[in-house]
Amino acid sequence: MRNMGETGGLLLAELERMAGQMPGGFFVYRADAEEKILYANDVMLDIFGCETLEDFKELTGYTFRGIVYPEDRAAVEKSIAKQVAENRRNPIPNPQSPIPNPQI
Repeated sequence: MRNMGETGGLLLAELERMAGQMPGGFFVYRADAEEKILYANDVMLDIFGCETLEDFKELTGYTFRGIVYPEDRAAVEKSIAKQVAENRRNPIPNPQSPIPNPQI
């Protein structure tokens, strides 16, 4: 994620700034078959008792599955699938997109 070019670097810097101000754990992962974690803030490391990012990677495999309690995985994955399906049915509008048929 750190090799994203200038724009990506700015986005990463802003993400790190915002996540550093959050009182809780925050992470970003790729929702594909690997479920690789792309970013985790320091609170996530604290929650898992890790002193370094490398410790966190070793403990969790740096995957979403690695941070979910095994007995909870099925329910969590079902909840995520439901949220994704709902979002596909009712996508969040892009505020920069032109409004179709605006009423004046």
